Amino acid sequence: MEGIPRDPAVTAAAVLLRRLARHGLDHLFVNAGTDFPPLIEAFCRLRAEGAALPRPVTAPHEHVALGLAHGHHLLSGRPQAVMVHTNVGLANAVIGTLNAACDRVPLLLVSGRTPWSEGGRFGARTIPINWGQEMRDQAAMVRESVKWDVELRLPEQTAPLIDRALAIARSTPEGPVYLALPREVLYGEVPPELRDPAPVQMPVRTVAEPAAVEEAARWLAEARRPLVVAQHGPRDPALFARFADLVARFGLPVVSWWATRCALPTDHPAQVGPDPTPFLAEADVVLVLDSLAPWAPDRHRPHPGARVIQLGPDPLFSAVPVRTFPVHLGLAGESDATLAALLDALEGTAGRVEAEWRTRTARAHRAWRRWLRERGRDDGRLTRGRVSRVLGALLARRPSSVFSELGAEYGVLARRAPDSWFQEPATGGLGWALPAATGAKLADPARDCVAVVGDGAYLFADPPAAHRVAVAHGLAVLTVVLDNGAWGTVRRAVRELHPDGWAVRQNRMPMTDLGPARDLAALARACGLHAERVEEAHALRPALARALAATRAGEPALVQVRIVD
Repeated sequence: MEGIPRDPAVTAAAVLLRRLARHGLDHLFVNAGTDFPPLIEAFCRLRAEGAALPRPVTAPHEHVALGLAHGHHLLSGRPQAVMVHTNVGLANAVIGTLNAACDRVPLLLVSGRTPWSEGGRFGARTIPINWGQEMRDQAAMVRESVKWDVELRLPEQTAPLIDRALAIARSTPEGPVYLALPREVLYGEVPPELRDPAPVQMPVRTVAEPAAVEEAARWLAEARRPLVVAQHGPRDPALFARFADLVARFGLPVVSWWATRCALPTDHPAQVGPDPTPFLAEADVVLVLDSLAPWAPDRHRPHPGARVIQLGPDPLFSAVPVRTFPVHLGLAGESDATLAALLDALEGTAGRVEAEWRTRTARAHRAWRRWLRERGRDDGRLTRGRVSRVLGALLARRPSSVFSELGAEYGVLARRAPDSWFQEPATGGLGWALPAATGAKLADPARDCVAVVGDGAYLFADPPAAHRVAVAHGLAVLTVVLDNGAWGTVRRAVRELHPDGWAVRQNRMPMTDLGPARDLAALARACGLHAERVEEAHALRPALARALAATRAGEPALVQVRIVD
């Protein structure tokens, strides 16, 4: 064969591994296949000489690998890399890539590509799947969910293309990128001068134009009935506190409609809950913080004369074909930097908010707190709200992050920090929370990381694969499974759209039943976890307390709770 490399340390595969480390990527989340031999050989050769390399984290399923990277980024803020096997691995990675795109995760997704050559070159096709896995356009599977894609054709392009990929992934707005790697190209030798060149492309990060920020500040300062709608909030703790001070000083009500991040402490006086209806119809200025869908147009309508400011990396969400929410003023740029500039522009102003609007905000906040207490009350039943309140109390004394996927109730589970709450992305690619919480634990081992999931979402996560990663790498995550034996979201959608329909009248929901009761705790124990099953309300708090004690001692844990709602 031609092209047999003399030294694995000089191949394109070796350059790729070194380049990832040079860009500060500590981990490479992988699900390996027959395209990985050049990478594995190069890794072992480089490790023997003590080279700086990303740590491989093996995930038994590609969806788990994407979730691990997603969760790691949410706490670390750093770009991540995932490598999967040719077209079949990429197919399994599609849902995770959709989730990452919706959540703007700077992710380098790499997959093999079946070898081009049928013989005569080192790395050429050797087994039948090398023909079976060939596609005309493999990247088409992820092209709508990535910012950039390319196939590596020449070994000497490896370093500059990795630079370009990560620069694009980290540029405003951040998001996934995709690189395909034919096996024989990975085995190709890279000339010495091209193995570690200085990077020539760096991320381009933007902040809103100063004139637009000044105009937005003027609108808010002069508003009589202002409103904030926040699905995301500041990531920086100091900015989080500044924002909380500003809304309190101005008397700005904050609506957490479909909150995927914590924009304010859930007990903050400006927090008025998830329903925009009482305020949106009368607000004269609405500030929308990085919200894909800030309200439901069929149910919530802004005042005809309201001026809407949308702030975020892409206020128009240009990747979404149909999105017609008003953007009278767009503040386009990195969210934290742009919000900080807006707060600077508002410094020293007091606002002109009507006394009645402040009173309405205070009244709505009290109603929100009453609702939270009602949802979390102890009435002898195991409800979603009851689990949320008990878990929130147990987590109160330590830094924690809750990853909720059709699971916990925001606010009932009290949250008071910017990195304390993450809800599933709006893509709805289920099976996200468990691997995301595990990846977050990898990023911050001292933090309590908890996945609160519905039983359907738990099954989508491929639990044996996700738990295996946690056990293998000592990632002591707590998983709380709220088990109602059904696709609860689908049932709620049927009731909402057909409240007097046949399904409701018959009290039967075909296509939503998850079958007979399952002992998910037994499955978790078989995977090496501390696991308990709770079916009585009095057993809930002790079981959760024991599970948290286990995770804090280094043992992953699961609590299955049979809920009634």
